[in-house]
Parts: sequence; C-alpha cells; structure tokens
Amino acid sequence: MPLFLVVQAEAPYLYNSGTFATKGGPAQVGTRLHFIGVVAAVYHRNELNEIVTIPIPTDTKPVAVGKEMIDLGIVFKAENVTETIEQLVDNHDGA
Repeated sequence: MPLFLVVQAEAPYLYNSGTFATKGGPAQVGTRLHFIGVVAAVYHRNELNEIVTIPIPTDTKPVAVGKEMIDLGIVFKAENVTETIEQLVDNHDGA
C-alpha cells in the first residue's frame, strides 16, 4: 500500500531517530534523519465559528462554522515519491 496514516501531519514527513531532551538545555538532535513520505491530505474537524447562511425548510438561518486541523494526515510513502520522481526524470530525458 503506497499510503499510511500519521499523527502530527507535516510535509514532508520525516523520522528523526535519536533526538532527546537534556537536563539543562535544548534538545539534542539525532544524526539519523529519514525521509519517509510526503503528506498528501490532512483531516479537519468542523466547528461552529464562522457565520454562514444555510437553508432550512422554511427560511435561511445564519450559523457559525469553522475548520480545525486535527493533526492526522495521509502520507505517500517515500518509495512511491522517489519512484515517481525517477519516472518523471526518465520521461523528461527521453523526450
């Protein structure tokens, strides 16, 4: 399957192995950073915040509606991303 679900959706999606917090200072960043994919879509939760007019059976009514990202995302796996880039390069070179 070329997709997977992640929490904390950011693009591109990276895995950092070895980062840790220190007692008296900032976090120490690890030396192994892995590209594992690109965020293709994120999930949102609708809220009642923004005023919009919606039809009701006998009239229209103003209501507040809003969207908030809930930090869930669908990610294209790195293998699929690099394969697509390689195919595009090959097609461009062959043209």
